[in-house]
This record gives sequence, C-alpha cells and structure tokens, in this order.
Amino acid sequence: MEKRGDVLKYDEETLKKIQFLNEYGVIESRIRILRDRLENRKSCLYSIGAVKLDGMPKGGKTFTIADKVVEAVTVEDETAEKIKKLQAKQAKILERINTIEDLTYISVLELYYVEGLYWKEVADMLGVSERTVYAIHALALEKFTICS
Repeated sequence: MEKRGDVLKYDEETLKKIQFLNEYGVIESRIRILRDRLENRKSCLYSIGAVKLDGMPKGGKTFTIADKVVEAVTVEDETAEKIKKLQAKQAKILERINTIEDLTYISVLELYYVEGLYWKEVADMLGVSERTVYAIHALALEKFTICS
C-alpha cells in the first residue's frame, strides 16, 4: 500500500480483501430489498380485492383465492431460500474476520464493514483518532485472509 496525496493506493491482493469485506454490506442491502419486495408482493397477493370470490375472471384471468395463496407461499419460500444463501455468505465473511487473532483488528473490520460505521464513528467507539483507525485497518488487512 502506498499513499499518493490523500488517496491510498492498494495492491491487487489488498483490493480483493476490501472487495470481499465490502460484500457484507452489499448482501445486507440485497436482503433488505428482497424482504421489502416480498412484503409488497404478499400484500398484493393476499389482497382480496384483486380476486373475485367466485373464481370468475377479473381483468381477463381466471384464478381463485387458493391460487393466490399458493402463489404467495411459493414467492415467500423462494425469497426465504435466497435470503438464506445470502446470509451464509455473510457468515463466511464474519468467520474470516474472526480468524484474526487481534481483537482490535477484528473490531475495526467489524465496525466498518459489518456495522457500516464511518471511520470517525469507528474511532469514537474505540477511543482513538481516525488516523489510528486507518493504521489499524491497514494492519488488519495485512492479517486478513479470504481463504482458510
């Protein structure tokens, strides 16, 4: 890692580590989006106003309440499976972070990448300066490995 002006320039291996760690937050966003979509979809599917009770076409399609319930359960099951896979990826990231022996390194990585805190917030939580957090982060990345 070399410093160029105010920008840190990381080597390729360090960039891969950062991308791997950043994936935690991306996954968290994906899970939130999936849950929101599921809730919106369920509210539409469970809406009695969208179904004629006699099973006759409403808007050109024939379906019953049972059809809508089956569709809602299917959507819910598929979404739950997607979320489960995403959470497994998050667990892998946490597992990799926790292989580091230094608790301060773990704290910085978890607060920044997992909790999504800003550098200043991480510094405040640890009772150190931002500059110290940057140094700890650099050392933590040196110790961090993607593969076991």
